[in-house]
Amino acid sequence: MAYNNNSFVWYENASDNKDAAKAFYTEVIGWKTHEMDMGPAGTYVSLVAGDKPRGGLVAAAPGVPSHWVSYLRVEDVDATTAAAKGNGGSILAEPFSVPGVGRISVIADPQGAAFALFHEADEAGASNAPAGDGAFHWTELWAKDIHAVLPFYEKTFGITSEKMPMPDGDYYVLKHGDAMVGGAMQSKIEEAPAMWLPWIEVADVDATVARATSKGGDVKAPAFSVPGVGYMSIIGDSNGAVVGVITPAQQG
Repeated sequence: MAYNNNSFVWYENASDNKDAAKAFYTEVIGWKTHEMDMGPAGTYVSLVAGDKPRGGLVAAAPGVPSHWVSYLRVEDVDATTAAAKGNGGSILAEPFSVPGVGRISVIADPQGAAFALFHEADEAGASNAPAGDGAFHWTELWAKDIHAVLPFYEKTFGITSEKMPMPDGDYYVLKHGDAMVGGAMQSKIEEAPAMWLPWIEVADVDATVARATSKGGDVKAPAFSVPGVGYMSIIGDSNGAVVGVITPAQQG
């Protein structure tokens, strides 16, 4: 069973202080960590919830601020990377292979929102992780000009958008076929760069935010509710990487 195509399947915290990030997320989110020897590449830290790997922790490149990277699964990393460049994107890391893991590249859309492309080495052993406390629940594009950038995702990935009018501006549900793969919106923070924002499912948003601030993080967006979606907040970790936390609304 392969990963779902054109869906986000993995997330990494690229940190300028891995030890601090490890301490922050184990205490704030409750993730356990598992360290794997990757040979010449060093040690990889896997973030685990419910006995399922949910993401990873790596060192950020020298001089690059701490941030989260979202991995989009594609059928052909090399061809899709070339298509992204042809459609106005940029290549931040040319395609490369990690033995036993898969093929990876890092790109940015025409407005600078960076993310990774990925195809797993073992399709038969891959499956999207189940939902639950500590799982990544949603991935959201914050664009500088939403109308200008959406065509890039349709041309490159076949990802279409469905507009949902909201009280504070239109929201776009991104779909590949009938499957929802993420969201997109016009950034409401003028000084913020274009980015892909991952959201982590938690049992108690307020308690999570309180733990985050007590461990050196800060609040980027105070907790708020969206009917039918959930209760959520956006936080910065102790190294400055930004992520959302959400308790999804009960469905049905």
